[in-house]
Amino acid sequence: MKHILLILCSILIFSCTKKKENRKEEESAIKIYSEEDYYKHDGKKMIIIDTSCINKKKRAKEDIKKGKLSLHNNYSIYYRKNFNNSYDHHLKLMEKLLAKNNIILDTVFLPSDASCLRIIGFEKYCYQSIMHDHIKKKYGINYIDSLCNLVETDYVKTHPNRIYEVSECDLNYAENGEESFKQFLDHLEHKFIASFEYPKDYFYKVEKYFSYNSAKFTLDKSGRISNLEVKVKFQNPENEKFRDYFEKKLYNFINDTKFPAVTSCGLKVKSNIHITYFNK
Repeated sequence: MKHILLILCSILIFSCTKKKENRKEEESAIKIYSEEDYYKHDGKKMIIIDTSCINKKKRAKEDIKKGKLSLHNNYSIYYRKNFNNSYDHHLKLMEKLLAKNNIILDTVFLPSDASCLRIIGFEKYCYQSIMHDHIKKKYGINYIDSLCNLVETDYVKTHPNRIYEVSECDLNYAENGEESFKQFLDHLEHKFIASFEYPKDYFYKVEKYFSYNSAKFTLDKSGRISNLEVKVKFQNPENEKFRDYFEKKLYNFINDTKFPAVTSCGLKVKSNIHITYFNK
């Protein structure tokens, strides 16, 4: 019994001592209210009190009560599929769609929120994040995404003759159980590699980098090929004598392939395709 009492007393004494030490550390630590102050006292013990964020969140809640809603572009179309030269179109239509619910689209530049640039203890986008969360809660979790989809689809509909890059297309889109365009390209690569016959005197890879065959061409909305160009890169100059053979093989393979139409936002579009196959 005495041993148990001694242990309990030791624990209590240690706990009290630790609390006093922590209190002393807190009292000696410098209170920091801004990122500017943080850099002035870098390396010293600090307690961060993010008053700027506290005030911005408070202001956002007050604006919400007044019915003054805004959505920053970083939370809307900015990180979506961004077609070349489409930014103005996206902003104008997004502003119009949000205005139907009396929401203002905020396009003021915000500094990066990358973790490598963020000081732990200071929050970014304090006002904007409160607004974003409130709008999702009020109009539904899919509300913003649905508007972005409308904006992107409208762009494709109003630019029917534009030739899209692959990055702007629906690589993973598939319907009626068919394979996606990405799956089609993957299967095409396996088919080419499996069927390709290397010349008898071909020098196989021993270098650091791979030799490769590449093709670029344009697909129209029905999957027809135009402007087909092929290129071969050999790491070993001894294989240069096979250039015509490699180029002809790839050219005929691509030209004989029936490609599906590529889509963007579910709509068939013209597209630029780039394909690269590595050699052994």
